[in-house]
Amino acid sequence: MTGVYLIHFAPAYKHAKHYLGYAEDIDARLQAHRDGHGARLTQVAVAHGCELILARVWPAGDRTLERQLKNRKGTPRLCPVCGRKHAQLHLYMDTALDFTLQDVDELAF
Repeated sequence: MTGVYLIHFAPAYKHAKHYLGYAEDIDARLQAHRDGHGARLTQVAVAHGCELILARVWPAGDRTLERQLKNRKGTPRLCPVCGRKHAQLHLYMDTALDFTLQDVDELAF
């Protein structure tokens, strides 16, 4: 399949959480990234133990779309994996603080 694709790094590699690219054959290109033969960023991410997750594909995308998406600088907003994480975090934050100080044992120092 030809198009633009978004790879999500799990866990993030330093500050990088995503790689956006274009390929004539996305499946073959993704395998090349996973094998350490892709872009330099994906090579070092794989070498540091990051899992590469194909998060999104724009099947009709071309190099022009790839450049437009890269110039937007908002890759996490395009990533459904990050969107799920943010939703889970909000759910966690709504329920995690459901206690009072009386529920906590006194700390001894």
